[in-house]
Amino acid sequence: MDSPTESTSYMLAEDALSSFNISEGQHPDPPKLSMCGGVSGAICSVVLTPVELVKCKLQVENVQSYGKGAEAAAASKFNGPLSVVKSIMKTDGLAGLYKGFGPTLVRESIGTMLWFGTYEIACHMYLQRKSSELHKMHGVHHSLTKEDVGPLMLILAGGSAGVAYNFGIFPVDVIKSRVQTADIISGGATSKPSVLEISRSVYRSGGIPSFYRGLGVTLLRAFPANAAMFLTYEYLTRFATKI
Repeated sequence: MDSPTESTSYMLAEDALSSFNISEGQHPDPPKLSMCGGVSGAICSVVLTPVELVKCKLQVENVQSYGKGAEAAAASKFNGPLSVVKSIMKTDGLAGLYKGFGPTLVRESIGTMLWFGTYEIACHMYLQRKSSELHKMHGVHHSLTKEDVGPLMLILAGGSAGVAYNFGIFPVDVIKSRVQTADIISGGATSKPSVLEISRSVYRSGGIPSFYRGLGVTLLRAFPANAAMFLTYEYLTRFATKI
């Protein structure tokens, strides 16, 4: 999930969460947190599908032409995002821009559910524990808010959310990418394999591990990227409320 999508999903989820009228300092139920994340992810998938379709097609074509010299590069079908959109509209119309929408919807719904839920639940569990410790020390109940979560905990919660998202939806993302680039991988063949056919093909190529190829590198990127995003978001939000 790219940073703009992450930010949009988080803001949508926060707005949805506020509709439950949760009082300050109260710990929301995990099902509510998960539902907010899932709904926001589903909404984002409507915009995200065409964008990822164009990106995947360009990336696969670039990989295929890599190392084949200038002639292969010159013979490339696409020369930029706009040419991909024109080609899709010409052959499949507007509906062609939503090729792979099903897997994208599943990925974003489940993934954002894990992403948002992991972060929020981690922060609230920390606040509950901190409030309990303060109560034992001073004998007074302290109603804590998200602003009482320190930078280290924000980093841990944000990084963990990124890991949970990517680990949870990686197989779906592999299938989604294959669906969106099947025509390029097959050399321009007009056949359109189904999600089930692609899933079977991936499994035959190496069993369950084939659905997780590249996961390690993805997780190495996911933890610091999401940690930085959540940390920045929270502190900018705190700064904005004081202006």
